[in-house]
Amino acid sequence: MQKLREVIHSTTNKVEQFNAFSKWLFFGGEGRIGDNTPKEQEKRICSSQTQTIGHD
Repeated sequence: MQKLREVIHSTTNKVEQFNAFSKWLFFGGEGRIGDNTPKEQEKRICSSQTQTIGHD
């Protein structure tokens, strides 16, 4: 029973770490670009790169 508990705990930690990484990676709209125009997409990408550089 103890071994099963350890496996469940370990797996849960891995999933939580992945979710935290995913949230960090796709901050600001969860990685979605809302506009379909190249100019707006470029603005969004440049903005997110600037924010990422500021958080290093």
